[in-house]
Amino acid sequence: MIDLNLGNHIITMKVIFNFISGFFWGFFICGGAALVTTPYSGEEFQEQAKNWLDNKSNEWKRLRDEHRSQLEAQLFDLKRGNN
Repeated sequence: MIDLNLGNHIITMKVIFNFISGFFWGFFICGGAALVTTPYSGEEFQEQAKNWLDNKSNEWKRLRDEHRSQLEAQLFDLKRGNN
């Protein structure tokens, strides 16, 4: 048996094997569950994500332009002396 001595803790090969085994079992089980429960294919998901990002980008640009025009109007009024 191979032991790894880390101060007061001794880690055996069995502990390391069990950890690695559990990691891989969890990876495969959760990966399989994700594939089974995914509502869209990769291409559909990419298209939906792209559309969502495009919509958000357009909304942010519109809000930026509205805010900018409001600030420009306020600046124009301040320059003319109208508070």
